[in-house]
Amino acid sequence: MNNIIEIKEFIPNSYFLKIPTTPTFESIAYDSREVGKNCVFFAFNGIHTNGSLFIQSAIDKGATTVVVDKIPKTIVDNIGYLVVENTRSAFAITSSYFYDRSDKKLKIIGISGTDGKSSCSTYLYYFLKKLNKKVGLITTVYEDNGSGLRYSTNRQSTPEANILHKTFKECVNNNVEYMVLESTSHALSRQMDRLNTIELDCAIITTITSEHLELHKSIEEYVEAKCNLIRKLKKSSHFLSTTDNKHLKECLEVAKNNNTFILKRDLNYKLIQESSLSPIELIIGNKRYKSNLYLDVFITDALLAAKAASLLTDTPLSKVLNYLGELESIKGRFNIIENSLNITVIIDFAHTSDALYHIAKQLKPKNGRLIVLFGSAGERDIVKRAKMGEVASQYCDIIIITEEDSRGEPTEKIANDIKEGIKSTTTIYEIFDRKKAIQKAIDIAIEGDVLLFLGKGHETSIQRDIESIEWNEEEVVKKAIEEREKNDR
Repeated sequence: MNNIIEIKEFIPNSYFLKIPTTPTFESIAYDSREVGKNCVFFAFNGIHTNGSLFIQSAIDKGATTVVVDKIPKTIVDNIGYLVVENTRSAFAITSSYFYDRSDKKLKIIGISGTDGKSSCSTYLYYFLKKLNKKVGLITTVYEDNGSGLRYSTNRQSTPEANILHKTFKECVNNNVEYMVLESTSHALSRQMDRLNTIELDCAIITTITSEHLELHKSIEEYVEAKCNLIRKLKKSSHFLSTTDNKHLKECLEVAKNNNTFILKRDLNYKLIQESSLSPIELIIGNKRYKSNLYLDVFITDALLAAKAASLLTDTPLSKVLNYLGELESIKGRFNIIENSLNITVIIDFAHTSDALYHIAKQLKPKNGRLIVLFGSAGERDIVKRAKMGEVASQYCDIIIITEEDSRGEPTEKIANDIKEGIKSTTTIYEIFDRKKAIQKAIDIAIEGDVLLFLGKGHETSIQRDIESIEWNEEEVVKKAIEEREKNDR
């Protein structure tokens, strides 16, 4: 459907200030730079600017209808003006109709959580593929529209609604049946509302701790946004989580009319691991399953994914878990970097106190030091910074604080926030150039040490105040190791 007058009927509490002379459109956009001929332009309220400032630019480039939440000061002849309560909600609704309601033609599984979203989503995608299902995927790391798995081209974990629905349509065209969708709290929030119109056949919440309070303002609002995932479930659909979820009670209250499966409540299991750097084996009843996973949280994610695949396809869980040992490492998630220095080097995306806790407690060496390098994102959740400092000081012998997408916030200020949580006499280095910080970590390491490079993982850029630089954490770490190996010869 590409008639804005017809679509307007599906946007609650909307009205035309001026009906467009050209109601049919060829594209939709919220960025004036992407506007073309016969485009509907949505004036979003942003963090640093407001879309209303770019209305004239959009019109000059070919917008024939403008969607706003406040009446503009200037009204242009022959241009339609649609007034709505929330331009982002209207954008999501319009995207669904523009792309032929493709979201209604797929079985969509939404996966959220403070940590573990990408891992759980990727594991579910893999299990469904092994069960010979045609599957699509959208995560922080990977995407697949039915034409093959590739690294994500989106900076956002859950992209804007137009990209989502365009991908859904591509999936339908490629005969995809199941769509696995990593769902962030931003996308689920009432402010962003990217998942408006989407109904779910299954919902998984890994854990909820604390993150993105720069948007949600309180942990209660953050939990509420996560629970919006459950509210999107179709009748008689399944909600899955774990007793490790600190806000499970709130989730279950929302899910009271759905079928629920809670790990450790509805399934008991044991884990066996010979050492912190050996793969975990899973025991359920009298059956033993091998894996290539190193952290217990990865097993949790895999079990939630396996149970979801079991429920969605009516396949015994034991059959799904036969594929557990085939799960491959996810880029930026506990990637072990080989070296000849007799040190353990691991790259991981961990960027919350809970994720840092799980990886640090397991890898604390008995006969060596634990060295951790991390920062915290600028213009994002401030509360988590001190908590990360506290966890780091509890388990780590050396802390190197560095940059991690500082954006418009001074890196020194971010570092000071982290240091407020450091409770011990842990050795601290502050090196704000991440490449130099990585080299420092490699240079000070001695035999038996464990080095953790956290916070960037798979990401391909570092966002600074006025620039974005290309970044490859694994490549930089390997070069630093090569430099040290060469100097040690």
